[in-house]
Amino acid sequence: MPQTGGTQDREAYVRGAREFLARKREALREKNRAIRDRAAADAGAIIDMIVRDYQPLRVYQWGSLLT
Repeated sequence: MPQTGGTQDREAYVRGAREFLARKREALREKNRAIRDRAAADAGAIIDMIVRDYQPLRVYQWGSLLT
């Protein structure tokens, strides 16, 4: 019994899958970039408040949830 489709159908399917995954990967990058930007802004605001309210000699930061 002959198979339906063929090389062109398979190539189109693979190309579509690759494009879908590329779009999905880019959407995740954008989401993570927005989260990182928000986290940096929040950290800056917290540090500004600490400096303003407590006048520390130093503010140490350690660790990160983002890598």
